[in-house]
Amino acid sequence: DGADAESEQAARALGASTLVKEPAGPTNGAALRWLVEQHPDLLSDCDAVVVLDVGSLLDSRFFEALTGSALSPVMQAWLRGTGDGVGETASLSERTAQEWQDRGRQVLGWSVQLRGTGMVMAPERLSELAPRLWTSVEDTEATLLLAAEGERAVLTHSNAVVVDHKPSRVVDAARQRSRWLLGKLSLLVHRPRSIVHLLARRPAEGVAFVCELLSRPFSITAALRALLAALFAADGFVGGGGWWSLAPAALLALSLLSDLFLLRRATSIPWHRLLAIGFRLGLSWLGAILLLPKALFGWVRARRR
Repeated sequence: DGADAESEQAARALGASTLVKEPAGPTNGAALRWLVEQHPDLLSDCDAVVVLDVGSLLDSRFFEALTGSALSPVMQAWLRGTGDGVGETASLSERTAQEWQDRGRQVLGWSVQLRGTGMVMAPERLSELAPRLWTSVEDTEATLLLAAEGERAVLTHSNAVVVDHKPSRVVDAARQRSRWLLGKLSLLVHRPRSIVHLLARRPAEGVAFVCELLSRPFSITAALRALLAALFAADGFVGGGGWWSLAPAALLALSLLSDLFLLRRATSIPWHRLLAIGFRLGLSWLGAILLLPKALFGWVRARRR
């Protein structure tokens, strides 16, 4: 997506063919649309298309794991994040989401969350989806479109792993998250009909999707939920608000405890260290909020180092 001498040199060294879209941007979805519209001949000869970020690495068993099992039209590979500092926390959060939330969705027959890198699609499914991806969160938008139409993405075999490098500096993570945050909000504006269709077709899955959309990022909403629970409880005990103010306090506290429980179960990191690195991730989301005006008028990327 735009000239990139380092990527092109790496591709040549590996004997891979490259295509360069000019000009670059404005979104990843635009790059997929360009591929589908300008080079449909390349897709027609493929069994599947794997979408990866620059810098992502494939486990040595990746393609063996894909070809060794039945291919679904849309699949999401398992991600194993790497990175120091804030990148470590982002990796833990993503691991928790796949191990618990996505596994749970699949058991219920819902669509798992597509995550940008590691998406595996049948060529005809990509050709149908790509022209409709207009927001800066093409993975979440594709997940919504599939679910609203009664289809779903599924997880690949556990051996199909993509090693995904996360930004280690707070400022780089903030750049990335400003794009995500703006994209999630734009889904409410650009895709209300799809959300309504999902709620009508699969009410439970639709409610879960909307809650997920509005309750992330965890590192900020956790603090807000704790504060609101404390205020409701104080109103009940001190202000004479009665039992009605204790009920929302209990629900907020329960939601926070359940998220913390799942996060801890997916990791082996001590609580004190988990809270410390989680604080850095919270700072990156606060930085993302400050960068929202810039994200409104340009493509915000983490700087390569």
